[in-house]
Amino acid sequence: GVAVAAGGVSAGFALAALCTVLFLLSLAALPAVPGVSGRDESFAEQMADGLRYTFGHPLLKVLMALHLASATLARPFLDFVPALVATLFAGGAAQAAAITSSSGLGAVVGGLWLAQRTPQRTLLPVVLGAMLLLGLVLIALAWNPWFPLSLVLAFVAGFCMISRAVAIQTLVQSKAEAAMRGRAVSFYGLILNAGSIFGALLIGFLA
Repeated sequence: GVAVAAGGVSAGFALAALCTVLFLLSLAALPAVPGVSGRDESFAEQMADGLRYTFGHPLLKVLMALHLASATLARPFLDFVPALVATLFAGGAAQAAAITSSSGLGAVVGGLWLAQRTPQRTLLPVVLGAMLLLGLVLIALAWNPWFPLSLVLAFVAGFCMISRAVAIQTLVQSKAEAAMRGRAVSFYGLILNAGSIFGALLIGFLA
């Protein structure tokens, strides 16, 4: 958001590309960990086993369903910030950057809030509470005509989105068996990315 306001959309894309490269370099530097399944499997077999395990697990399948709902219906909010700003406030890149940055700040605070929670406390209420509050905030954001209040609502939306996402991912990692943990987390990532893309397409079509 700051990059877009300071240097335009191109600067935002350049910064996003740099962050992606840094992430890939960090990923490449991690040590390889041998598989724990004890047998060689093809990619298709691993995918099939992971699907059967994840969607046959009583808790994981519920978490994935909640994750899909939020990734499809709520996360695309960020893609529509420019349209929101243009429609409600007749604004441009600076206002869109401010709302996006406010959402990002809320996400940082949400992550710090989750980090200080005691490990013994269950995360399922966090998931459900964050999803409910996020839905209400997005409804308010769509109808709010006052820009400063939109910054506050975007902050709360960012807080809720990261709290929900991290809580679900933590539950998936902690509840899945070691041999299936990587596959369960990969489905989490697939839903996060594919769900938001499909949701943005669907919401854009309806709009």
